[in-house]
Amino acid sequence: MSKKQKIWFAVFLAMFAVPEVLWSPIANFYYGVIRDSNPGSYYHEFRDNFLTNGDNTGSLKLVIVTQFLALMVVFVILIKSKFSNSVAKIIAILLLSLLIFCVGFVTLFMMSFNLQIG
Repeated sequence: MSKKQKIWFAVFLAMFAVPEVLWSPIANFYYGVIRDSNPGSYYHEFRDNFLTNGDNTGSLKLVIVTQFLALMVVFVILIKSKFSNSVAKIIAILLLSLLIFCVGFVTLFMMSFNLQIG
């Protein structure tokens, strides 16, 4: 990878990693899906934060869409880059594809099931 590609790779990877470390919106979503939540039972999130508050759904959507777009750009940079080790590139592309699928599902879910409509 050239120096310019490495810098942009790091910038867009940070656009995904920093919100995930600070607020864990993707981890909170999958924790809620995996956890057995019966109606009427107490539901505690993986990490409490201001994004999961009912008043901040716009902020949550912005963070998740930013994470998704950042992963897409990282994927494009990774595809265009020239690695000396093709096995490492294939493994990185497969892991990134899985991550893009998971974040893309959350993005689709958040945009499709907007509780403020109606």
